Amino acid sequence: MTCGAQDYPVVKYLRRPLYFEVELLYSRDPQAELFLDNCWATYSADRNSSPKWDVVVDSCENSADEYLTIFHPVSSNARVLFPSHLKRFEVKMFSFTSGWDALKGQIYFHCSVVIQTGHQTASVADGAFQGNRGLVAVLKGWTVVQ
Repeated sequence: MTCGAQDYPVVKYLRRPLYFEVELLYSRDPQAELFLDNCWATYSADRNSSPKWDVVVDSCENSADEYLTIFHPVSSNARVLFPSHLKRFEVKMFSFTSGWDALKGQIYFHCSVVIQTGHQTASVADGAFQGNRGLVAVLKGWTVVQ
């Protein structure tokens, strides 16, 4: 399923699951593999803004989060030719706070990934590929309004 701008924002309630998919696009290399490096949420579209909450840290769930990120297996099917080009994960909806008050508004999710092709490795941050041409990683999911 492909989502467009008209599909956002999506409203979710606290502690309800949010599902994400990060996909390596434009690669037919069966040896290419996508690894989630770090994924985090911010209160603005700026990936470097604060507040920030880590949901994936060094390819693992954030141990400081009582609601751990869940990684889902990816299998080959009619849409997924190379499962190694895709990562799926789930986080529980949360809210940023200021003191005792929940901040209302949109939450933005960002990921940095590592793409390994044979003996070459390259880093990607928010779809801005640095390295081999023709490979792009894209985070698919929901922008959330509380």
